[in-house]
Amino acid sequence: FRSEGKPPIPPKNPVIVKNLPTEPPPPVPDFVPAGHEVAKLIFKDHGREGLDIFGKPIPVPTVRSVKVELGDGIEQKGNKFYSTREGVLAVDGLSITIMDIEVIDEDVTPARGEVFSLGSMVIKGNVETGAFVRAQGSIEIEGNIRGGTVVAGGNLTVQGGILTGQNKFVRCNGQLSAEFIENSVVY
Repeated sequence: FRSEGKPPIPPKNPVIVKNLPTEPPPPVPDFVPAGHEVAKLIFKDHGREGLDIFGKPIPVPTVRSVKVELGDGIEQKGNKFYSTREGVLAVDGLSITIMDIEVIDEDVTPARGEVFSLGSMVIKGNVETGAFVRAQGSIEIEGNIRGGTVVAGGNLTVQGGILTGQNKFVRCNGQLSAEFIENSVVY
């Protein structure tokens, strides 16, 4: 008679899952207020119990620590993450940060120069012919893109339409939403 046990398998594949507020409606996608629980660390593979040589279960081992890169505006308590200031939540693998939001209360024209943000941006007007707008985060435009160039590192939401013509373009690394797109170059 030979008795053999099975070792327990620890949890694997940690991921950060966002916990975004739904009320009130956010000014931009992934916006979080200060003090909000913004995310939680979970494991895709929960592990598996083992068996000792007598057939009794051996519990799944607890993972003591996972290296998570905390950026600006984030505080960790156990496996939960909280915002210490308002902004846009950005998660990339096991890195989490809060980015700033820049609000422009007018149309963006070439006279303003190149508009750039390290965070996200809300434009409460149009992006006019010849203007250039770029943000590392998401961009929300409450008007139209009319002959301007817009580059978003995250999502791009245009409440009106996109009309860049053939010499200008729109690029976003996230989701693109617009009422319409006409005669435009979009990446």
